[in-house]
Amino acid sequence: MKRAGGVLFALCLTLFSLGIAIFAVSYDTDSYHAFQQEHAIVEATGKNQDDLDKVNADIVRYLKTGEPILMTRNFGERECAHMTDVFSLFSLARLLCLLSAAGAAALLIFRKKERNPASASASLCSQTVVFVLLIILAFFAWTQWDTLFTTFHHIFFRNDLWLLNPETDLMIQMMPTPFFVGLAKGIAVRFIVLCLLGQGLWFLAGHRSEEESRV
Repeated sequence: MKRAGGVLFALCLTLFSLGIAIFAVSYDTDSYHAFQQEHAIVEATGKNQDDLDKVNADIVRYLKTGEPILMTRNFGERECAHMTDVFSLFSLARLLCLLSAAGAAALLIFRKKERNPASASASLCSQTVVFVLLIILAFFAWTQWDTLFTTFHHIFFRNDLWLLNPETDLMIQMMPTPFFVGLAKGIAVRFIVLCLLGQGLWFLAGHRSEEESRV
C-alpha cells in the first residue's frame, strides 16, 4: 500500500503540474505579444499591435470565464464555436487540477506519518516513467509535429471546427504553427520543474518522518 501511495502521488503530481503549466502558458498575454512582435503577426492580420493586445486579453479572459461576447466581438462563427470546445477542455483541466492538488496534498500529509522508504522509490520510479514518455513525445513532436497536432485534435475534439482558413480566419492568423510549438515548449519546461519540486516535497516529507522516528 505504501508503494501504491508513491505511485498515486506521482500521478496526482503529474496531473497537477500539467494543469498549472498549461494555465501559466495559456494565460500569459506578454508571451502572446512577444510572439506577435517576433513573427510579424501585425502584417499577417492587418491589425495593429494595440488591437492584437486587446484580442489577446479577450482570449485569456475567455479561457478563464467562458463569456461568449469576448469571442463574438473578435472572431467569426466557426472560430467562436471552436473556442467553446476549447473552454470546455479548460474547464475539465481545471477540475482535474483541483482534484489532483487535493489528492497530492492528502498523500503528503500521510507521507509524513510513514517511515517506509518504499513509497519514495515508487514515486520516483513512476515519475521517471512519465519523464521518459515525455522525452518520447518531445522527439515525436520535433520530427512529426503536424501528425501530433492533428492527432491531439482528433482525440480531444469531436468535430472539425479546429480546421480554420489562414486566408480569412483571424484566429489561425494570430496563432500559426510556431505559436503552438512555443506553447508546447513552455508547458514542457514548467511541467518538468513543477514535477521535480513536487518530488522534492515528497522526499522531504518522508525524510522528516524518519528523522522524527529516530528522535
